[in-house]
Amino acid sequence: MEIKWIKIRTNNKNSNLIWELWSDFYSKWHFNNLWLDGKKIYAVYHNYELDKNWNFNLLEWNYDLIIWWESNNENYESVILNDWIYEKFDTDWEMPEKIIKVWWKIWKSNINRNFKTDYELYENSIDINNPGVTIYIWKNN
Repeated sequence: MEIKWIKIRTNNKNSNLIWELWSDFYSKWHFNNLWLDGKKIYAVYHNYELDKNWNFNLLEWNYDLIIWWESNNENYESVILNDWIYEKFDTDWEMPEKIIKVWWKIWKSNINRNFKTDYELYENSIDINNPGVTIYIWKNN
């Protein structure tokens, strides 16, 4: 699958950067047009900065956050999203609480994560302000 993106390097202490990225995406990248064309949208978390002893503070880890979308446009860089072994988390509630609540559930869980690439898949729904969202966490085998 070919996808295009915009990205930032951030951590969970800098949630304002995350909101700014989404705001930029909504305004400049014409979320509504992508949505109306039935494109899937991904929020991908990768390049996690972990210490080798796994002593961590979730708020201070740096990672790349990329918003990707399906595209046939040749003007953007592209990557391939592989099929690895993921733990799937469905979301309920309304935006943005559903994303926050599921991430807290993930952080508190004992999933054997490999901290390479995790993503959120935003799929078309009747309510453009409340899309269907599934979060995928890459697990160790």
